[in-house]
Amino acid sequence: MKKRMAAAMALVMILLCFTGCMRCENTLTLNEDGSGHVVSAVWIDKETADAVGAEMEMTAEEMGISEARIEEEDGRVYYAAEDRAEFSDCEELQAFLKNSGYKDIYVSPDLIHFTFYSDLTEEDLVLMQDFAEESDIVSRISVSMPQEIVFTNGELSEDKMSAVFSFSGKELVNPQEIIVSAVPAEEETEGPVISGAKHKKIYNSARTITVSDSSGIQKAEYRYKEPSAAKYGKYKKLSGEKVFTKNGTYYIRAYDNYGNKTVKTFTIKDTRKPQIHMEGKMNKKQTYYKKSCQLTFSDNCGIKTIKYYVDGKRIKTSLSEVLENGITAEGAGTHKVVAADVNGNEKTVTFKIR
Repeated sequence: MKKRMAAAMALVMILLCFTGCMRCENTLTLNEDGSGHVVSAVWIDKETADAVGAEMEMTAEEMGISEARIEEEDGRVYYAAEDRAEFSDCEELQAFLKNSGYKDIYVSPDLIHFTFYSDLTEEDLVLMQDFAEESDIVSRISVSMPQEIVFTNGELSEDKMSAVFSFSGKELVNPQEIIVSAVPAEEETEGPVISGAKHKKIYNSARTITVSDSSGIQKAEYRYKEPSAAKYGKYKKLSGEKVFTKNGTYYIRAYDNYGNKTVKTFTIKDTRKPQIHMEGKMNKKQTYYKKSCQLTFSDNCGIKTIKYYVDGKRIKTSLSEVLENGITAEGAGTHKVVAADVNGNEKTVTFKIR
């Protein structure tokens, strides 16, 4: 029963989600002046939705389908509904896409780029198998441009004025990039932007690196060389936002969808010890704390371990809890705290409480 209930709950979430219904079609039409509209249409298999409602004892209103119309297609009956949103310029379209859950958005009258994210997970696919096949979960995005499309990673229409992207089943689990461009490749010569570090600069703190390009990223990867190593290690995929913390040199390269390349290297050389902040009431001579002391921790690259001792005996602590809430040292005795960061820098404080 628990499995079927979990499946029902997962399917309701999928059915009612903007990007994860049984069948969802989002049609984006862009005009030459930057205005246009987006039509979002959904078709939910009636038999499946009714089964979910019965399993969860939910009404049509509670499932959000009470106002949907009934449509039949290829012998199958659906709950169907659509919504239309108008935008007056590319800025409004960008805001609409952002509010709809899309990311990595770039919009202009001759280029549209964004990343499609679904709430569907692989666990959802397993849980919902009692109700539907993977292939029954379909999301389709259509983009129409005011001029002929010269590049897209979707399916180009015969008149080259629109591109269609279809995702189903496990494809919905992973982010999907949408690229539609009316910019000829020979006019696009700039490579991707690698943000978060300057080329060949040395830093003493962690670096958060992102890679972006208006035409989309074809490939982004990095390799790492330890401070004492003669050679770099193997390339690893770089996607989204990545935080680099360990000492050493990093080499990043990225290619956009026109083949333009950007390379950047930077080094982290962190020799700073972690910071241990102590607060508490001390005696007049400042030789011991009265009753208690509150300790909090920080580091420019990240703390790896914190060890706490009272009269030589180690007190068990949770690193995540200590980093969030600190340590409240209480009780008479000699207290010692040792904090080490990800690069081996270590800070020790010893104090007494009476």
